[in-house]
Amino acid sequence: MLMTCDVHLVKQVLGRAHDFHAPVEVLSLYNLYGPTLAASEGEQWRLYRKISTPFFNNRTHGMVWKESLEKAERVATQWSKGDTLVSDVKGEVMSKLNLRVIAKIFYNQELEHDQNDAMKDIAPPGHSLTFSEAINAVLSNLATLFGLPKWLLAKSPFKSHQKAYLGYLEWRQYMHEMRDSVQSQLETAKRKEEPYFLGQ
Repeated sequence: MLMTCDVHLVKQVLGRAHDFHAPVEVLSLYNLYGPTLAASEGEQWRLYRKISTPFFNNRTHGMVWKESLEKAERVATQWSKGDTLVSDVKGEVMSKLNLRVIAKIFYNQELEHDQNDAMKDIAPPGHSLTFSEAINAVLSNLATLFGLPKWLLAKSPFKSHQKAYLGYLEWRQYMHEMRDSVQSQLETAKRKEEPYFLGQ
């Protein structure tokens, strides 16, 4: 494996993507919930890219900008009251804002939060972790989730394993719910012959 920070070399590699193939057998570890664009090559990669590329355009960028401003203003309003102490801006604010924007833009989901505290997430019915807690539990335990079978994590007495497994289950449930919601909205829009963002 080659690692470099040489700008010219990076440009050459990116400009000749067909000459440099990703180690799919290694990257398959990323397929935690199923096949991914990052862990695919050849025809499979082209198919996934064909599906995902249309959503990243100027219209999407505009929606992201507008949604980001709206959610940031909500947080700024909370802070202006002077009764909110934030010790970790990246963890407590930015990561949650990013997740809320992504959920709203791509899945039309408004993540639940405390009406009196714009940055305090609330776990919806049927969940023991909030949206951000679930994805953070997965991202902070990737090595554990990649390296150990799920049946072992489910029975492990170690708290780190239990946290990783709970995050894995909760995030999977969130993704299934978002998928089902989008599918339902697509079907409704199709029946009414109305456009829907993800269906275009």
